[in-house]
Amino acid sequence: MIGVIEVASSQHNVNLTSERSVELTQSTQSELLPSLFFGVDIERERSSTDIVPILNHYFTQAETDTLLQLPIEQQRQRFFDLWAVKESYIKARGLGLALSLKSFAVDFSEFNEGHVQLKGKVEQSIVLHQGVKLNFTDVSDIANTVAWQTQLGRLDQQYRFAITLGVNKQDIGLELTRADDDDSALMVYQLSLAQLLADANA
Repeated sequence: MIGVIEVASSQHNVNLTSERSVELTQSTQSELLPSLFFGVDIERERSSTDIVPILNHYFTQAETDTLLQLPIEQQRQRFFDLWAVKESYIKARGLGLALSLKSFAVDFSEFNEGHVQLKGKVEQSIVLHQGVKLNFTDVSDIANTVAWQTQLGRLDQQYRFAITLGVNKQDIGLELTRADDDDSALMVYQLSLAQLLADANA
């Protein structure tokens, strides 16, 4: 699977392997690639998961309180939304669970829904939520030197995915082109999310 990140006038290929790691290949030699962080996670909502112990162990108090204020039928969905976003962020950082999931909080207060068109043999429109924010509990966290953007999407009623992208604030901006026109700096273009899901289940 190939996505393209455009950085100024230069293009860099993003290769998503079946192990869901990311390789960045610079296509021009005249510029250095800015410090870039990229993480993807896909989660299946499971009715058998006991979410309460996990909430208390891995989520911040703010995340837990907000989730438990939702109607009971929405709590499980929010749990897996949170988990997908958190996983995509720690994958972007490349630290795995060595990075505490309580060291940052996911904020859905400006959550809004859009759609993205997947291009392939069969065109498919999927839900893509924007307005997901990451808040860091430690002001000295190096993550505060990075501009982060996260988007959360749904492939169907069971599967959701999260994409987190970060670039050092002192570096030049970047943009991924998306089907819809909006003001978001992070946009998704021809990323085969259905194939990502197939690879995750292989």
